[in-house]
Amino acid sequence: KIAIAAKHAPYDHAIKTYALAEAYSLTNISEVEVKMNECVKFMLSKQQKNGSYDYSYSTKNEKHDLSLSGWNFQAMKAAYAASCEVEGLQEAIFKSIKWLRNMAASKKSFIYMSKQNNLPVGERRLSSMRAVGVLCLQMFDEGKCTEIKDEIRTIATQDIKDLDWNKKQDFAIYKWYYATQAMFQHGGRYWKTWNKKFQSLLIRNQNKDGSWNYPNINGGVAAHLKGSNGEKIYATTLCSLMLTVYYRYLPSSKSSHGFAAKVSKKANEIEDEEEEILSLFE
Repeated sequence: KIAIAAKHAPYDHAIKTYALAEAYSLTNISEVEVKMNECVKFMLSKQQKNGSYDYSYSTKNEKHDLSLSGWNFQAMKAAYAASCEVEGLQEAIFKSIKWLRNMAASKKSFIYMSKQNNLPVGERRLSSMRAVGVLCLQMFDEGKCTEIKDEIRTIATQDIKDLDWNKKQDFAIYKWYYATQAMFQHGGRYWKTWNKKFQSLLIRNQNKDGSWNYPNINGGVAAHLKGSNGEKIYATTLCSLMLTVYYRYLPSSKSSHGFAAKVSKKANEIEDEEEEILSLFE
């Protein structure tokens, strides 16, 4: 049990960092900011040279795990949006973007895991990983990059068929969590079609007490929680986050000039504010 806990600890840390960043963004409580900064600093120190992450936060750069990386990337985005000033955050995001775009281009899709940039024998290109890769690039303001155009179309036209509570599939709600956000970020007719189907699916299958059970557990993380209260908490959390997608972030289609442009705009805004403050003392 200790070994399993240590192996999955980076998931815990990334999600905790994500939560603290969003909490600070909403509250501006200084104590929350301190903890957020501590978590971000540690997270950045464990990023691999190529921009990815591995289990146990290994920095050997031998194995790259997109599922784990995805949670760290979400935490980075949330921290940046919360105006986190930890040194190296912008550079870490640029490395993350480069790794994601390279993976999409070189592998012709997003994959769960690679070893020394090679695809392990028998590795599958999972629909869940497609959604992770697409969403992370969208959150980094790279939603219009050419590497994910086909992936977005595939989510909207093929993966939408997996929005089925009775279909046995691994990582069901996990991939719906990512894909729902990816479709929302893209917007347009893809989002309208997805929104109508996923909303109906979740509402029909919600328990009377407001919770959800994980549908047809076949494999993945939820299989380890089967029959426990953790299963219901896990499912309810992800379903709730899906249903609040409208309130958490603006669609990336509203600002899709790339992260570099966003950094430049932010720098200009800070410079204007400083000049305005200085002018008060003239």
